[in-house]
Amino acid sequence: MSFYGPIQHRDQVNIQTDEAFHYLSDLNPVRNCVYIHHPGCDEKTDLLFRLYAPDYISGGIHFSLLMDACAIFANNRNDGWLATDRGGLNRVKPQPEDVLASGHYWYHLPRKGRQSAKWPVVTCFEDWKFPSVMPSLWAKVPEPDHFYIHVAHIITPAESEWFFRNRMSRWNYDYLLPAESLLEDQGNLMLLRSDVHAAFDNHAFVL
Repeated sequence: MSFYGPIQHRDQVNIQTDEAFHYLSDLNPVRNCVYIHHPGCDEKTDLLFRLYAPDYISGGIHFSLLMDACAIFANNRNDGWLATDRGGLNRVKPQPEDVLASGHYWYHLPRKGRQSAKWPVVTCFEDWKFPSVMPSLWAKVPEPDHFYIHVAHIITPAESEWFFRNRMSRWNYDYLLPAESLLEDQGNLMLLRSDVHAAFDNHAFVL
């Protein structure tokens, strides 16, 4: 038999979402955005980037995230500030964890004397260099409180000597695997949640 018949479509399932996130469906993708402008360019060419602002019911974005994005465009210049005007007089001064309201802002960098406000822009990811010093906020990223799925070994590499001594590869599905990869056969692999994987490798339980 070379086919299994037509695809059977399942009935549509209505997924219930937390009420706290219902406002996202009402956000306008154009109005509820943060627009970042370059103060040294004219009005027709000064838009650096635009980010969707879903962090608040009326449109807003995490301030530190936005400042990190600005710094990347400015070639890792994180000494800048945002203002609601091209001249940089009306600075916005939220705290790092605050939510900045959607709207138009200009990213300014410090200048000396008559130095031009037209600072160079990194326009391509390939031209951006990872900062030599890790930004402090990046280093403070907490450990995730959720789990990932890992590919785990039933007989772990730490027990490879036992594996070969008992000729366990005879139970493998793929007889073409090289000797150094015999433990990677699908017959010796299983999917486990990350915390369960760690517990299994630490001999907290056996199969």
